[in-house]
Amino acid sequence: MDPTTRGARVDRDGPMRSADDLLARRRLILGGMARLRVLGLALLAVVVAIAAQQVVVWLHRPLLVDDFNRPDGLVTNEFAYFNPHDRAAVRSPIWIATSGSLFVRDNAAWTGVPDRGVPGPRSATRTDSSVFRIVTRRANFQNVTVSFSLLIRRFMPASSGPTPGWQGVHVFLRYQSPDLLYVVSVDRVDGVIVMKKKVPGGSSGGGTYYTLVKAQGSAVSGRWEHVRVSAVNDGEGGVRLLLWLNGRLRLQAVDNGIGDTAPITQPGRVGIRGDYTEFMFDDFTVAKP
Repeated sequence: MDPTTRGARVDRDGPMRSADDLLARRRLILGGMARLRVLGLALLAVVVAIAAQQVVVWLHRPLLVDDFNRPDGLVTNEFAYFNPHDRAAVRSPIWIATSGSLFVRDNAAWTGVPDRGVPGPRSATRTDSSVFRIVTRRANFQNVTVSFSLLIRRFMPASSGPTPGWQGVHVFLRYQSPDLLYVVSVDRVDGVIVMKKKVPGGSSGGGTYYTLVKAQGSAVSGRWEHVRVSAVNDGEGGVRLLLWLNGRLRLQAVDNGIGDTAPITQPGRVGIRGDYTEFMFDDFTVAKP
């Protein structure tokens, strides 16, 4: 061996590397690791953002939706309500009709042509929808917003006697029974919009109505309108009710115990009522406020 190479580092695969080469190589490796770390953090941030978005979507998903996109025909009727064990009855997994008949027509809900009389299993000759009452099967709706599109086809004359002043369409909230609930009139023939609470005991179908707030509006028929109502406990023992029509806030009230009767703070059903009115509705949605 040549004495001049004694103690020197020899690279058997090539020439010797200087200290500067080794330092540059180390910096390159460290730089690559740093870039990978930054990329990993960026990917983690994207994953976290997507997960957070999914959580928000999940938390704000509707509690109930019925878009009525199904073939024309009967959804359910009062015959099914009063004859729960009759095999001919038409039942809905979503709706209960305590009065009248609910149909699908052109991918929207429809009352049928309102009349008076007891309908059969298919409401083939009678609808009884002059007095139209439907509620959801689910009874766990508390702090919710109910929204839907509404089309009044026509206000019908009463079959006998004068037409009632409340003729039109109304929304049920916190429905406990036919005698304990909130009722919001959204389109009446006289143009009045009003919020009421009904409690047991009295001459109005076994109950008494207490008016929370009302205003004069205008009846809308022949064109679609958007309805949104909400009922929310206010945290102080009361219930706040709000009504929007076509995106505009029209009424609001707080029930703190009107008529010396407690606010209806517990969950209940939601629904729609019609009186001597042929109408359609669509995209019925129940969601958190």
